Amino acid sequence: MNVRSLMGRFLSGSALAGNALILPVLFVVGATIPLEAQDHPESKDVVVPEGHWRIGSYDVRLVGTYFHAKNTIDPSTGKPELMRSDHQLQILRDGVPLGQIKDYRLFLSPAPRKNYMPPPFRANVIGTATPNIVAYGWSGGAHCCFTTHVFDLGDPFRKIDTIDTGDYEPRFLQLDDDPALEIKVYDTIYGYWRTGFSDSVAPEVVLKFDAGKNRYAFSPALMRRPPPAETELQGQADAVRALPLWTKYQRPPPKLWEVMLDLIYAGNYPLARPFLDRAWNDAVPGKEEFWDELIKCQMRESRFWPDIAALNGLVAAKPEGKCPGPQ
Repeated sequence: MNVRSLMGRFLSGSALAGNALILPVLFVVGATIPLEAQDHPESKDVVVPEGHWRIGSYDVRLVGTYFHAKNTIDPSTGKPELMRSDHQLQILRDGVPLGQIKDYRLFLSPAPRKNYMPPPFRANVIGTATPNIVAYGWSGGAHCCFTTHVFDLGDPFRKIDTIDTGDYEPRFLQLDDDPALEIKVYDTIYGYWRTGFSDSVAPEVVLKFDAGKNRYAFSPALMRRPPPAETELQGQADAVRALPLWTKYQRPPPKLWEVMLDLIYAGNYPLARPFLDRAWNDAVPGKEEFWDELIKCQMRESRFWPDIAALNGLVAAKPEGKCPGPQ
């Protein structure tokens, strides 16, 4: 899947302008900014409680740190504008701090997306009876970076995992028969590889909660898919070979490696090279170089490479030489 189709599929209210992603609105449960914070001295940060929830014996607090921008005047007050610098999530039990995370922005209740409803606040996502807190962090920037933190408010308290999802927000989905929700993320190692960001390829990856290891891990069973029919592969190859990028710029289109990577990430590595041979426009040089850069270099830079290799019965070899940067 590439970035354009990914954003159109499940992000409502977003738009792509060139390579810049305009992010959809995300909502924070119970967020308020007390008026008295506007009167705080300009020289000091303002710490503002934005949410407090009592969940059993736990206290969950969301706190924003603000500052007064010296060069920006709020027309409603005539004073320097109050601007937020970061968020902190604090989890306490009987007054004892147990966990704290900090990011540029933290969200506890993301807005619904097209064809996707995030789990409700406090919902259990790991398949047990205790409440969970899922905090979504965003570092700021055009399209990066997102981090997901999962906490279990049971006895004892557990921090389940911190999952770096790069340029994309995760999706919690029910993909099998057990009560735990799986997490669908996207491999960002191909961002800007041989194209701009909006056309970059981002293969889907399914993570499943591993109770024994107390973390989310790559799920071979949920990643593996049967090979496509021969007629389907031939139709995709014909469509890729007919794309105008070959003749207009003498270069392969991103759709080529999107299909190849979809095959490999589904456990169908033996079909990737025959697909390349079918889909490549022979009037454009560089097919072997392309194969080596994608398969022997870029893919091996992925944090999921050991899992992808095992899924396909391959040795998780290191990248051959120095991988080319974005092109």
